[in-house]
Amino acid sequence: MSQPIQGRGRGRGRLIQQLSYLTTSSIGTSLPSGISSTNDDDRSESGFSSASSDSHSSVVAPLITSLGRGRGGVRLKQNTAPADPHWTVNNLTKEQFHSNYRPEKPHRLGDLGEQIRVIANYFPILKFPHKGLVYKYQIQIRNKNNLEIHRDRRRLLYNIWLKTYFQKYPQIDKHKIVFDNQSRLLTFDEPLPDIFEDGVSEIVSGPNRSNKQEQHTVIVQRVGRPVDLSLLGNLDELFHPEALSNDNIQDLKEVRNVLSIVLHEHCSSHAAFIYDRSFFSPTIAGQHGEWDLGSGKALWRGFYSCLVFAKGTHHLLMNLDVKHTVFMKKQPFIEFLCEIMLHSPSGKRKYGRQRNISKADGGDVLSFLDINNPAYQHELDFLLKYCKHLRVRSQDAAKPIIYEIQKIALPASKQELIWKSSKNRVITVQNYYKEHYNVELQYPSLPTLGMHNGSYLPMELVDVEPVRMKKITDEQRALVCRSSTMKPDMHYKSIEKIREDPKQQCFERDPFVTAWNLNIDARMIELPARVLPMPEIVYTDQYRVTSKGVRDLGVWEHKSTKFYKPADFPSVWGLMNLSSISKQECIDFYNELSFVAEDNGIRCCVPEIYEEIDATKNGMAQIEDMLRDTTRKNHNCKFFLVILPNESIMRTQIYDSLKKLCELEFGLGIITQMVRQSNVVIGIRNNKTKWDYAKLRNILLKINTKLNGINSVLNVSSTIDRFFSRGHRIMYVGADLSHPAPGTANQISTVAVVASADDIPNRYFKEVYQQHRPSQTRGESREYIVDMKQIMKSLISQYEKLRGYPPTAIVFFRDGISEGEFDSVFEKELTSIREACVTLSPCYRPYLTYIVVSKRHHTRFFPTTSEKNVLAGTVVDSHDVTHALHYDFYLNSHHGALGTSRPTHYHVLYDDNNLKPNEVQMLTYALCYTYSRCTRSVSIPTPVKYADLLATRAALYVKSDDQSDTESVSSGPRIPTNEDVDINNSIKSERIVLNKYIYISMTNIISKFECLPNELLLDILTYCRPRDLFISLFNLNQRLNTLIYIQTLNIDLGNALPKYLLDVYYKSVLYNAREQIHTLRLSDTYGRMNRFITNDQQLEIDGETRKAILDRVKCLILWDPLMTSLHQILNYVHNLEYFHVTSIGRARHTPNYSDKLLKILFEMKLLKRLYLALHDSIIFDTDIGTSTSLTHLTLNGCYMQHLAPLLRRLPNIRFLNIMCYNRPNVTSINQDDFDYTLYADLADCVPYLTHLTLHVTHTPFFEIEILLRQLPKLIKLSFSSLLIEDYSNGSNWERVITTYLPQLKKFSLFINETHIPLRTQIDLNKIIQTFSSFFWQQWPVVIEYYSESLLKRHLMLYTLPSQKDSIRTYLYGVEIYSSQELFNNSKLNYPNEFNKSYYKKVYELHFTLHPNSSSNIILPNRVYTSLKSLSFSSELTDSDSYNTDTILTDLQKICSTSVLTNIKRIYLYDQIYPINFLSKILNLLPNVQSLRVSASLLHISIVLTRITSLTIDMASILSYNSTDILRQMSTYLPNIRYLYFELKNTENIYVLLIYCLRKLVHLLDIHIAFHEQNARIDSQLFISWFDEYKLLNGLNNKVQVEFGDENNRLHISL
Repeated sequence: MSQPIQGRGRGRGRLIQQLSYLTTSSIGTSLPSGISSTNDDDRSESGFSSASSDSHSSVVAPLITSLGRGRGGVRLKQNTAPADPHWTVNNLTKEQFHSNYRPEKPHRLGDLGEQIRVIANYFPILKFPHKGLVYKYQIQIRNKNNLEIHRDRRRLLYNIWLKTYFQKYPQIDKHKIVFDNQSRLLTFDEPLPDIFEDGVSEIVSGPNRSNKQEQHTVIVQRVGRPVDLSLLGNLDELFHPEALSNDNIQDLKEVRNVLSIVLHEHCSSHAAFIYDRSFFSPTIAGQHGEWDLGSGKALWRGFYSCLVFAKGTHHLLMNLDVKHTVFMKKQPFIEFLCEIMLHSPSGKRKYGRQRNISKADGGDVLSFLDINNPAYQHELDFLLKYCKHLRVRSQDAAKPIIYEIQKIALPASKQELIWKSSKNRVITVQNYYKEHYNVELQYPSLPTLGMHNGSYLPMELVDVEPVRMKKITDEQRALVCRSSTMKPDMHYKSIEKIREDPKQQCFERDPFVTAWNLNIDARMIELPARVLPMPEIVYTDQYRVTSKGVRDLGVWEHKSTKFYKPADFPSVWGLMNLSSISKQECIDFYNELSFVAEDNGIRCCVPEIYEEIDATKNGMAQIEDMLRDTTRKNHNCKFFLVILPNESIMRTQIYDSLKKLCELEFGLGIITQMVRQSNVVIGIRNNKTKWDYAKLRNILLKINTKLNGINSVLNVSSTIDRFFSRGHRIMYVGADLSHPAPGTANQISTVAVVASADDIPNRYFKEVYQQHRPSQTRGESREYIVDMKQIMKSLISQYEKLRGYPPTAIVFFRDGISEGEFDSVFEKELTSIREACVTLSPCYRPYLTYIVVSKRHHTRFFPTTSEKNVLAGTVVDSHDVTHALHYDFYLNSHHGALGTSRPTHYHVLYDDNNLKPNEVQMLTYALCYTYSRCTRSVSIPTPVKYADLLATRAALYVKSDDQSDTESVSSGPRIPTNEDVDINNSIKSERIVLNKYIYISMTNIISKFECLPNELLLDILTYCRPRDLFISLFNLNQRLNTLIYIQTLNIDLGNALPKYLLDVYYKSVLYNAREQIHTLRLSDTYGRMNRFITNDQQLEIDGETRKAILDRVKCLILWDPLMTSLHQILNYVHNLEYFHVTSIGRARHTPNYSDKLLKILFEMKLLKRLYLALHDSIIFDTDIGTSTSLTHLTLNGCYMQHLAPLLRRLPNIRFLNIMCYNRPNVTSINQDDFDYTLYADLADCVPYLTHLTLHVTHTPFFEIEILLRQLPKLIKLSFSSLLIEDYSNGSNWERVITTYLPQLKKFSLFINETHIPLRTQIDLNKIIQTFSSFFWQQWPVVIEYYSESLLKRHLMLYTLPSQKDSIRTYLYGVEIYSSQELFNNSKLNYPNEFNKSYYKKVYELHFTLHPNSSSNIILPNRVYTSLKSLSFSSELTDSDSYNTDTILTDLQKICSTSVLTNIKRIYLYDQIYPINFLSKILNLLPNVQSLRVSASLLHISIVLTRITSLTIDMASILSYNSTDILRQMSTYLPNIRYLYFELKNTENIYVLLIYCLRKLVHLLDIHIAFHEQNARIDSQLFISWFDEYKLLNGLNNKVQVEFGDENNRLHISL
């Protein structure tokens, strides 16, 4: 017998039986008859699963015969039979898979999104030369020692030579000669006279390093062939893909370089510093730098200028932008020293607690650097860190030489040198300057500066020279951001200013531009752009964020809603306090964090571990030892929340050390969440008494992700739906290579590559490597990831192990490659990725897309219609500014709140997946919304963002010990010229192994779920909601479908289900689950039940299917049905075993209220349980047949004379709960006239009845006795009555029970008469004495009696334990009589444990406040273990009748503190209560979540964050201020989710709704009921208004409204 096919979908193993009939010839054809394909064959051949790929398909998709970009349109060949079907994911041939064909720039641009216009900071070049030759020359300038001069003086010496040359040859146009500031001369049209390939040499006089005139040799030599500018006349042809060749590309690059030198010749002569096409000049004479950053550094503002080619309207454009860079300030070294030493070890001790100090006192600095200072060596080490490689200039006017500091030497009074001109005499630096220069040093005790050339200079005689900085502190970085940030309009104007400045880029006044026949437009280019649609962010079914619901695209609020997949805190976790805050403050922080976590669906248990150590008083070693010791004692604790101190340097040190200790392979293996001290204490900017819940929610965003939760997922547009569809088998990869700062001794770079693990990327696999690059490999590309093959092999293997199949397609986002390295890096890495695939299996050839992500550019876009930033989602792929040759586009995916947004530049270098422009742009944009650490879209796709963060983290693991703070200055390359250096395989790569306990948790959890046996999976599925089964898990694979179909489902379509989820059930659940629905709940309050059973064409499921569901259900629960709907639904149910109907009164207002109802129900042959609560007596007809199936019956409306006939028709009844009314029109019954045959032989009719709950009204005791005589098999009897009569006589009950009920084990009696007639005399002692016999010890009796006068008397008598869940009583004046006291007086023992359970079932206490209570005696203290609700009614006429504080004090005497703490609900009926009653009782009850109150009573003055449900009775006769009510709700009840209004009429409904929808951000449901009889709402008018309101306020379509059948109530679900 053949075994069933086992597929390889999510949730099953990889094994699959190989069918003998599945041969080579069958590929691409349908399977044999009767055999359907499994999920394993449902692979889309485009690299992505399509919408048609599901488990119902029976045909294998045909092979693709052609492919688009990435393959040059080459037709594919049919593959031979695959060696391993598991790894065969498409039909690429080996040759096609190894192709490096670049995708062409698409001719048809994207069209998705809203069309807009933007301005780009590109200036079109309107005129440029179309002919002419440019001659190239090399210029060398050497000093008298035949050494090349430093680049700082080359422009100066070049100008001297040019002036001399021009005097010799006056016929030449000097503006046609340009210099690149290095060694290159260019001339236009005519070559330089008398200068040929063999070169000429001339001697010119110019200043040397000491500013003295010196002879220099200038050698000029013609090199290479001239550049032909006629190429510029054929750009259209050159840009055509078929015309491109390597020679043409190189020629274009050379032309661009030539024109770039020309356009920058004029501004180069005015710039103090030039690097990377950036130009910087002093802004004020004698003052370098515009913003002081402290510690001797300053921020300079310059400009960036670059010439680019384009394929649009203009072929040449100038890209101009503002540029900021940090330099050292030009100042005396002594001033610099005072700024730096403020932060030295001694400086911190001296000034650590002082604020607003920019430099240390000079006297203190002298003492810090005194050689006798015990910390002298530490001070020198600190100073060297900031001084090494620093450039300084001698203050000697006759010898202003620039030096480079190499070391810190001895003080000038002790440091010795050899004075060569004084017979090599050894002399101290102090004496040397005194004797040679006649200079008396003021600070001889200061250390001297050892220079790169071996000389020593006193600190007081040098000035600091500007030099670019490679490192700045966090505080300085904040200052840089603050100072360099410019609003878009200011940024735009700054660029215009650059364009207009004659010393910068005012080309109209540039003679070189004119001489070279160039003309540059004075205006920036305007071009088309689009705003892509924002994807929908899904947290829960109730809370989704759309573009209409946000103020700014790309930014949204995470309200108090659950995460998509909340992850609970571990049962054992620790809180580590390394700051100076107290333990109590940590407890307060935990309490608030747990409260916010609860809102997010996270259970945050109390930390089992608390450790406290003040980092400011202990070293890092003590902190690490403490952590090791704690984890050793608590080995099962794998999560710590660590509170770090505020001090920046210390915080950074602790963060780096603990992350390294916890996360590396041989570390502790602990997940940590670091939190800054200022973020865990109460207080916000404007209010120090309020918690910053936004910060707490942000902390939980990170914690939830670290604990394997998912914050949110995306719903995307149909354009890219296939990229995010379930089971699409795409792996998104982000890669980053991070380098050490320039000039550091340690050349270790860190590599981080992450790969998505799920369908909508939220969780990632990760690999981290370090690359060591020796100094001799300076010429080799820094960006190549050496071990890409091993990295990708590992990531694909992890994906395959987790999901059960390899990815069909890989979308690879690569960060940090410059355009000049595209060819070398891209081809190497693409080859490595392919080799990794082939290593896993020779036939594994996934589709690949390789996209470079670049933020290092100077393109900016400005909207034409506003002065703000362009919107998030703005994409520009116009040929006007994109690359002339490459497939690229710009995307601004984030919202720019500060400064000017920088769009991200994307280059699509390879594309097997045939992505269209709309697809690649929208996919990239959507991935920017999956970043889990904040509620905003990020500027680059999330895989790249995570790779960038991981690379930064990896840099901590391999942190360099090089402490230099400045760049090393070198005039030439470090590789000696004319020497061959073998750099092949010289870059060494090594994997950084992370601790397995942290980084395999996700894989283990999911893979374990996948491998569970069916029995355990079935148990797990029973805990899933129906919509989880059929929306999240259904159709993933055949195995899961089979297990889902086994489940019996309970479907609730009642009022608790939001309206939009009701539509989801109709659309996605009911049809698929139609044959397995066991229980169905329907409600008619808003017509849902009526629509379900009628032929409503608007529902997503047809009427016949709905009827079929009703025919199959076993349990049907109906809430508040119309009787017409009730009778109609009974026509379709034929297999019911349990039927439950509850009406709140509307049913009796409909025709045929209960006529024939019992007759129909008794005819159901399978019905076993029946619950009818119809708010009135059921009509009993004599033609009702016998029900042999009913065993349980609950009926709350039956006349007493119908009870016996009813029982005679229930031969198998076992449990009966029934309320019986007196006979109609009968006020008294005489025992002598009673018809005893009514109950005759009843015992034979109900032989199985063992449990009876009987509620009666106006029924005499003797009739009850007659009934009970016929029920000798009763085991449990519960009896209640609203009248005292003879039921309050214990002797009568004792006689009946002992005589007629021999098997009775449980008895409950409850008598509650609220208005005792005047004729009735009450003797409480006599009543309680009837319950004093030994018989009543098992069921003690309590009497509660309240009396104000004969007109107001209330008696309640009940047995213990109380069987009522709700007790109505009085706070004062109640007389208590208990039979238990009689037993105690008789010395009868009674167990205390039993006493504690007397009131265990009491769920609610209802107190009535009377104006004239008979006494101040309060109720006794009782143990209410289940009490959750307190309600009050008031008959007061004056609010001064009671003192609120007295009431609350007495309430605490009645209920213990633990009981009051458990109260969740407060209900206040009526309107008059003691002053401040509501606010004070809410203070007393800390955990109240639900509140019902009249509008006139709502006076709250404190924030109550725990109240989530509010009912307001606004139909009160007392006056109230509606505005004040709404203000209190939004101010003091911020977390309301469920809101109920009881209104008189529809007068204020629109005002209420507008305010609540805008102010109550957590609102989920609004219910409104109108009390006046004729109050109706016009549903059509309301819907029209509501649709318009939703559109104007950005509410999504899931916000829907329902109306009651008479339009006197409505429900809005959000």
